[in-house]
Amino acid sequence: MNTCTQCTKDLLTGANYCPICGEAIKYDDEAATVETNDSMLDNRDQLQKEKVDRESASIFIQKRQQYYFDHWKKGDSWNWSAFFFISFWLGYRKMYRYLFMLIGFWIIYDALIVMMFSYMPIWASLLALIAPAAYLGAEGNDLYKGHMNKEILRINRRELNRERRTKSIEKTGGTARIGILYALLLALGYLIFFSYYS
Repeated sequence: MNTCTQCTKDLLTGANYCPICGEAIKYDDEAATVETNDSMLDNRDQLQKEKVDRESASIFIQKRQQYYFDHWKKGDSWNWSAFFFISFWLGYRKMYRYLFMLIGFWIIYDALIVMMFSYMPIWASLLALIAPAAYLGAEGNDLYKGHMNKEILRINRRELNRERRTKSIEKTGGTARIGILYALLLALGYLIFFSYYS
């Protein structure tokens, strides 16, 4: 049996008001509903904070902003730079995680081909280049958008002031010529490793 929070008198089951003092009765399920609504509002506020605004995206992209904004607005689109330059484009746009994934794909792919044929057929070499090139050409813009969003949201969660946040986004985003060098060194290292062990 419940008791009144105002006068501490026993209440009848399902009573909405105390028969002694007239106090409105709140049950645990109502409190849970209020708490759930509050948590939903908190989650909604969090989602608002985790939206990447155009200004932050512009700071991150730096070069060729309008190109990416236009293509993201259209939806699916082709990225010729990603198609032709593959790993160098990934390095140039500081997408190092995808760069390492690409090199890893080449190592595993070549190892499997050599295990099956004991040598590397020309068609297999062409396929190793064409498949990633076609994928990056078709999905490169979306991959870059996902990479950008992830990095900006990571910076936003650090709760920096506006100036430090802007500088952090600028440093994380943009382009890097040294990224092209990283891609070249990784590709050379992979070729040396594969030619030595094949």
